Amino acid sequence: MLLQPYLRTILSLTESIAPQCMVFWCTVCKEVIKLREEQHIGAVDANSKYCCFIYEALELHVPVLLKHLFKREKDQEGLVRMLLQHLFNQEEDQDGLVPMPLEHLLMQEEDQGDDVMQEEDQGDDVMQEEDQEGDDCLLNIDIDCVTLLGLIARTIRDAIVPLVMQCIEGNIKEPDWHSRMAAVSAIGFILEGPSVKGLAPLLDLLLDKMEDPNSKVKGTTAWILGRMFKLLHFPASANGIITKANLPRIMDVLVHCSKDIPIVSEKVCGAIYFLARGYEDAESMPSELSLSLDRVIDALLSASQPSDETPFRLGASAYEALCAVVRVSNLEQPVVWSAIGDLMHRIMKRLDMTLDRQALTLGHKLKKNNLQIVLCGVLQVIVQKLANSATVKIVTNAAHHLLFSFCRVLVCDSSTAQSEAMSWFAIAALANATGPGFGKHMPILMQVLDAHPLSPISVGVIGDICLALEVCSGKASRSC
Repeated sequence: MLLQPYLRTILSLTESIAPQCMVFWCTVCKEVIKLREEQHIGAVDANSKYCCFIYEALELHVPVLLKHLFKREKDQEGLVRMLLQHLFNQEEDQDGLVPMPLEHLLMQEEDQGDDVMQEEDQGDDVMQEEDQEGDDCLLNIDIDCVTLLGLIARTIRDAIVPLVMQCIEGNIKEPDWHSRMAAVSAIGFILEGPSVKGLAPLLDLLLDKMEDPNSKVKGTTAWILGRMFKLLHFPASANGIITKANLPRIMDVLVHCSKDIPIVSEKVCGAIYFLARGYEDAESMPSELSLSLDRVIDALLSASQPSDETPFRLGASAYEALCAVVRVSNLEQPVVWSAIGDLMHRIMKRLDMTLDRQALTLGHKLKKNNLQIVLCGVLQVIVQKLANSATVKIVTNAAHHLLFSFCRVLVCDSSTAQSEAMSWFAIAALANATGPGFGKHMPILMQVLDAHPLSPISVGVIGDICLALEVCSGKASRSC
């Protein structure tokens, strides 16, 4: 066979030849995938003219690629996690866990940390550059391995699962946590391609590993659970990875692990976010999830508890998960809208506490501002959710307090253009929810408008308020 030399070459994985070899096989996989999609071929047959040669290489490729990655993880701690980050970022650039405004905030946090760091000694620059070149070469091979594994999974689909399981079973119970980390990560590399039925056994394995004694293994496991929910959770089609049978256990595990240390809790919040978001296309949240709503809300609020010890990234993930849960909540169930109403008041209390807290340093002011942004965002989502005839009374009863808090954000000494924008958006949602009844709260807003310069966003919101009040005269028109 003419392709046989390429099969032998990839086994060597030498730094000089392995990259070209893997690029070749990546190209082969892409062509097979393209041909199959063009001809609408669903099931994969090992004897198919599109797959016969890739199947012949299958038993060699997958174990060798995984063995290389497992060995590299032992040599360089955290490598597979970095590779997962590289893989997941390709999707999250367009549809991330953290919403775009929060992404900017996270970048600000990181930039601030970089400013504080001191420059390291620059001696032995030549030697460091040579070492760096060697490390970069190995890293490129590692990335190629992950890319090829993913393409093989998309090409041969379910057939890759037993091959990966062989490698996982040999490492998942090893005393060395690096081996367990590599085994769990292998699942993350092949989630695109195999069917839900083929990957279903891996869900139970991941849930089991959420009890691993090592926090890094647990954090990575929760991360992969989130990606699995994102790719394979389709309640509207009744063909998703989450079923009525396994949902109670999933919720028990996620709620319990949300109380773990921040590096684990953050990823658990991400898993809850993708689990909840999957129900956006379904008719309603399932009763099984509704029964867990109070526990989920409590867990996310606990994870995002405002304190100096709570990393902003953890809080942002928890609040975004709360927003996802609120959006898919079924308000036809009284227990649900009662829980959402209680959540609104708890978030209002947090916003007030944040506004009351003094921020003396630049870092504290930045943190206070960022927290105001996410809390206003959560309240905006809750108000929009409750803005219907059956539940709007919950909003109208709290409208005065809500508007007062949003106006406090506008005039806060730590406010920025972002926090002011989020506050205005929340005010617009409040005006749309309360309708003409918003008029009696206008004096609060007028005091801010008299002392606060107008911006394009504020002018647009004032227009929304005029529409909500159904008048173009009086206080609303004077604001315009």
